[in-house]
Amino acid sequence: MAHLARNIIWLLLVTMPTLVRGQGGGDFVQTVGKAPSFGTIRNMSTNEIIISSNGRDLKVPVNELKNVSFRNEPSELKRARLDIANGNYNAALTKLRKIEKTEIQSAYVRQDVEFYEALAGSRLALAGALEPKEVAAKMFNFVKTSPDNYHYYEALDVLGRLALAMGKYAAAEDFFDKLEKAPWKHLQWKAISLRATAQLQQGKHSEALQNFERVANSDIGGAAGERQKSLARVGMVACWSQTGEIERGIELAKEVIKQAEPDEIELNARAYNALGSCFLKQKKHKYALLAFLQTDLLYQGQGDAHAEALYQLTKLWDQLDKHDRARQARNVLKQRYSNSLWAKRM
Repeated sequence: MAHLARNIIWLLLVTMPTLVRGQGGGDFVQTVGKAPSFGTIRNMSTNEIIISSNGRDLKVPVNELKNVSFRNEPSELKRARLDIANGNYNAALTKLRKIEKTEIQSAYVRQDVEFYEALAGSRLALAGALEPKEVAAKMFNFVKTSPDNYHYYEALDVLGRLALAMGKYAAAEDFFDKLEKAPWKHLQWKAISLRATAQLQQGKHSEALQNFERVANSDIGGAAGERQKSLARVGMVACWSQTGEIERGIELAKEVIKQAEPDEIELNARAYNALGSCFLKQKKHKYALLAFLQTDLLYQGQGDAHAEALYQLTKLWDQLDKHDRARQARNVLKQRYSNSLWAKRM
């Protein structure tokens, strides 16, 4: 029911600009918790959008944006935004590829089409369904050709994650360094946490732990801030699983899982994987199996974490002489996440 209600709200939001244009509407900007503004977007930068509405220029910070649409934008773009919001990335790509970019007169509309096409492809690549290199090139081209676009910081985030998925850690850290220059604290702390993830994957455990601890102990508030701090605590667990502080890691992982809401897919998936890694270090294979199974059975929506869980389950099932189950996990990994680093390790 909640999912249906969310879809209806999104549908109203993406169609509302069309409904009001006959009454003098135009471009559309809505911020979190406020009524939408209709008018003409006169300028934008990485930090704000300026919309002229009712004779006044309104400066809207990018970090407060909820929805943006443009006068005379293709209907496929509106629907693709809704698809992306609901995780239907293939459907979004299908719609966006129907748009003739050469016929678009507005630079802002063309940039939005290019960004969302790169974003949908990137989400699929990060889930292991597409080759990261190709979609990373599209997102990099967007940043290069549209450096003042309001999607700039989100593009940096995605580029860094794609670089991580390809094992290009220096490039990932470079993107996260640029993301940290955003003027808002929540993005600055997010960049630090992502850099810590890059350090962890390189085996720089002490550096990663230091940065995860900085985020976990930071002053960022609100629901998004608390979620970010919880993810950083999971990062600390992953570090401890590699540095020998196993019991400490297990205790913190269980605490995070206990406090997490069931619908926090990324947090739960990463927490169970980190817990499983701790049990692996203790050679408690059955406990590790149960932890990774939680991700496999309940949190498949977090593609990269699910791929990791399948990789570990393949080995664990074999160790427990459950070769049919191992083969099943291996097949899912190779079929669903064929472009992931985990599948390439098999």
